[in-house]
Amino acid sequence: SPQAFDHVITFAEIDGKRYWLDATLGHQRGPLRLRGVAPYGKALVIGDAHETLVDVAVASEGGTNVRIDERFDVASLDQPVVPVVTSRYAGNAAEHMRALFADTSTAQVERNFLNDSAARYPSARFVSLSFEDRPDINEVTVTERYALPDCSRQHDGHVRSPLYRYGWGVAAYVGLPQTRKRSMPLALSYPLSVTHDIDMQFAHDALLPGHDESRQINNDSAMFGFTRTARADRIGLHYTFASLTDSVPADAAERYLSDLGAMIDYGTRAMDIRTLPADPAPIN
Repeated sequence: SPQAFDHVITFAEIDGKRYWLDATLGHQRGPLRLRGVAPYGKALVIGDAHETLVDVAVASEGGTNVRIDERFDVASLDQPVVPVVTSRYAGNAAEHMRALFADTSTAQVERNFLNDSAARYPSARFVSLSFEDRPDINEVTVTERYALPDCSRQHDGHVRSPLYRYGWGVAAYVGLPQTRKRSMPLALSYPLSVTHDIDMQFAHDALLPGHDESRQINNDSAMFGFTRTARADRIGLHYTFASLTDSVPADAAERYLSDLGAMIDYGTRAMDIRTLPADPAPIN
């Protein structure tokens, strides 16, 4: 019965390749292989030789692809810092971001981004926001700049900076579900690939000695990676998360949720910066 369906899309075979096209997605751009499609699940192809439901395949290139580069150039911890956040959205993510900028006033978009930043840095002040659209490759780039006035605190003879250094770009996709004991599969956003790099550059060697760290968490449904590199004048953090399937079977949910808890621990840890004392004692 037609009443069993709530949407109509197009299935096309072009040059031997299959595409699912949704004409209601008005902000799609770029080649067909780079365009996203919602995870509708199954569809009935009218006029097809088959009389059964078929899976609506979502190509990885048209899924949610996000890459965030966050850079801090710190001349001095007693001066304001203006971080630059460059976010590149491709596939479904580009189309959602393109729709946001097209359908929302500039002032409201700026407020939305500032509020997101203020959740991490309450004292953040808006500096600028730019939007670049690359329709030929279905990619959108958003560049944000904020001023952070309070970047240092004195504690135990050291300067401690409250600059949060955690993978907030990844953390948005690794939240625990409300229902932990599963009798049904757990749906995942798929295809999904998110990368968040944080680079903190200091004007001089002022940091306390740090340590490098690396962690990989992989299972049949997702993969997570974390890398930390520490130098006397630089700290680099790299986070990545990708979904490998569109759902986790109920009998595999317990292990997945355990791994997800570890991902959240690494992805949401906020780590302070500790600098050397202003007048370090000489080493005898």
